Amino acid sequence: MLNFLKTLLTAVLALSSAACKSPEIPADTAVVLIETAPRTMDPLWATDAISQNIGTLIHAALVRLGPDLRPAPDLASRWETQGYRRFAFFLREGLKFQDGSPLTSEDAARALREFSDRASGSPHTEVFSRIRDIRTEGPLKIAFETDVPQPFLLSDLSLVKIFKRLNGRIVGAGRFTLTAEEGDRIALERFPGFPEPPREGALKKIIFRVVHEDATRYQLLLRGDGNVILNGLSLTTIEHLRRDPPRGIRVDDAPGANVSYLAMNFRDPRLAKLEVRQAIASAIDVPAILKNRFGASGYRSTGLLAPMQPDYEREVKTYGFDPTAAEKLLDRAGFARKQPGGMRFTLEFKTTGEKTALDFARIIAENLNAVGIEVRIRTAEFGTFYSDIRRGNFQIFASRWIGITNPSILYRVFHGSQIGLLNRGGYSNARLDPVLERAMVEPDDAKRLRLFSEAQKIVADDLPYVFLWHWNNTLIHSDRIAAGAIYPNGSFLTLAALRRSAQ
Repeated sequence: MLNFLKTLLTAVLALSSAACKSPEIPADTAVVLIETAPRTMDPLWATDAISQNIGTLIHAALVRLGPDLRPAPDLASRWETQGYRRFAFFLREGLKFQDGSPLTSEDAARALREFSDRASGSPHTEVFSRIRDIRTEGPLKIAFETDVPQPFLLSDLSLVKIFKRLNGRIVGAGRFTLTAEEGDRIALERFPGFPEPPREGALKKIIFRVVHEDATRYQLLLRGDGNVILNGLSLTTIEHLRRDPPRGIRVDDAPGANVSYLAMNFRDPRLAKLEVRQAIASAIDVPAILKNRFGASGYRSTGLLAPMQPDYEREVKTYGFDPTAAEKLLDRAGFARKQPGGMRFTLEFKTTGEKTALDFARIIAENLNAVGIEVRIRTAEFGTFYSDIRRGNFQIFASRWIGITNPSILYRVFHGSQIGLLNRGGYSNARLDPVLERAMVEPDDAKRLRLFSEAQKIVADDLPYVFLWHWNNTLIHSDRIAAGAIYPNGSFLTLAALRRSAQ
């Protein structure tokens, strides 16, 4: 019945497409359908994913993250560092802002001061608060120091966009210029003065259209009102497109770094017991969820970091689907069933009312109910849900981390000092904390790698999260467009690499 309904939906949309043929999109243009509008176009204040992603096209930094998630040259052609405390960057020659004015080391220094000065009020200042003595040494060199070693500062500097304010508007220096921002439409045009020339056939324009409804984005894609969607359709719709792609549409997948997890609150004495967390991990049938719900959209995770990331540790403890082992662990923890088929205790699962999130909560509830943990699902609109999570007002919830680029996320999420910040579950481990503290400031790359390896093993043993899966990145596009590298973190630099197809 479900397949019939999908087929019927496709037929209806095809008829709608035939009846309402849209003007053809120019060959040098990508019309990208996105779910939400950016909250701000000011890089100093951009924290939501869509604002940062569009900002990555309009603005440039000293360094960018490449498809391998390692720092790569952007406005700087090279850099030097001593012990990750002294940094020097050498700008490319002939840099210009998009208004044609020269971009020098003074502009880079000014931007870095804004991003690192707490007085600016920027939400990014905490990341750069260790920077000291920002200075220029000629028009092409900027240097600074940090008060302690900062091994991840190079990758974090991809956030520091170099821009200027002119007559109330923001002028960037990135690959694309903002040419229009009208309602739900944002238009960009490739900046010819960017120092890294585009590949032959690269698209010249990107137009973003904000379309909130999944079904409407799908219909507009089929009708030709849009020709690109990056991670912007539901899992059901993507799977339907993979199995039976409409004529003229391609679906490209690449492994992603974003990770879904189930978080548990250690303030609850039951969840503070390791056996209970191990039982929950053993009770969730992740392979079945991936097979039946995600298809090619995800793959099993073993921790926060994904296999393509340089600091990923493969040899960690994992839990396969084993409800029998889960039952024994719960018995050992002191929560035996009082009668056959009876419930051991009850947990509240907080989630939003969004369909995919709610469906997932119901699957988890079914898995846990099977081993005697009654799960009551409580839904809330996103603002209330997020407020509860930030305040630690939950027992279990599921979410995902996006944009993970380096292992410092382990410190921010699991170190005891971060309780009340990104450590939502009140987790603290006297063995883990000192390992993370040393890893965060260790200047020797090999020693730091070993420390983060040890940290990942401790986390896997102690299970503050049940790690579920990493999400693949899915680029859906017209076959008149050829894709380049699809970035693991979902960066819109993927869109900058689009070009006209050779067909």
